[in-house]
Amino acid sequence: MWSKGAKQVRPVAWQTLGAFFSLFGVIACAEPAQSVSSDPSRRGAPLPACVVRLPPQKNTAFMRQLTDEQYWKLVFPGYDEQAGILPESPLTCTGQSAFKQPAFEGSEVSSSPLRPKTGDLVFGGGANRIKVVWLKTHVRPDGDAVGVLALVRTVDDYAEMYALGAYRGNAKQSRFGLERMGSELLVTALDDRCTGRSENDPCDTTLVTYMPWAGELKELAQIPLQRVRFATGSEPGVSGKLEYTLVTSPSFKPEGIELLEQVSAKDADGRELRKAEHQRTLAWSRDRMTPSADSLWDRIFVAHDTAVSSTPPTGSAKP
Repeated sequence: MWSKGAKQVRPVAWQTLGAFFSLFGVIACAEPAQSVSSDPSRRGAPLPACVVRLPPQKNTAFMRQLTDEQYWKLVFPGYDEQAGILPESPLTCTGQSAFKQPAFEGSEVSSSPLRPKTGDLVFGGGANRIKVVWLKTHVRPDGDAVGVLALVRTVDDYAEMYALGAYRGNAKQSRFGLERMGSELLVTALDDRCTGRSENDPCDTTLVTYMPWAGELKELAQIPLQRVRFATGSEPGVSGKLEYTLVTSPSFKPEGIELLEQVSAKDADGRELRKAEHQRTLAWSRDRMTPSADSLWDRIFVAHDTAVSSTPPTGSAKP
């Protein structure tokens, strides 16, 4: 359980993590009462957890852009930008062990020593120059990538990091963004495993939502945007393999997330046998998301599949 959003973070004194001579200057990590920037659009972002002072910008006519090395240094103060190497067990700028989160279980570093390369940063963005950055460092036997997920913003001569989490997903088809749930800013991670699938393969495309709070990205919900499964004997009077598909359309509202769910069943020839639609809500209440009803998928496919699996073969005795 956690408090609702960054509004509940109590201002505390800034704590200096260290000083180093590099293109970054000094990094400070804390929960300040306000951004160091005078930019009025800063009010649309959470409170920063870490702040890095940048060298003066030579050409102020263009919006400042961080280099890949600066992103790594912002999240991992121990990153050696000269050698381009991360320490074996790096700490994040919030002082936490970077790779101890559950998402990293069963994964291995992509190289030893850990040397980030082009393509290891994946970006998503929103308004007011706020960015979501996935810093890929680990791989799994199934091909998934794992890395720290960061919510950052560059303003004036500062880079601000608001919250850190961890994400595991498809290395090439994961995408990131921002949504508003009323006054709350949410980070979204789309793990797309249905695009490009083979015709007879099951798949899942999942949207994971996070809320920045006290320097962390807290996972709120995992929403199946698309799901494909196959079954036989699940519809009365229909033989052969059937394809069940779930499609979910989320809408972000002040009171929570509305989900419009559609489930369809097709036979082997592509003829639609049934289609159902239902709307439910993941309501935001008492610092957690509560579903207003069970998912349509559970009520149609899972219920049918369970019933078929539990039906004894013809001629056998029922238990």
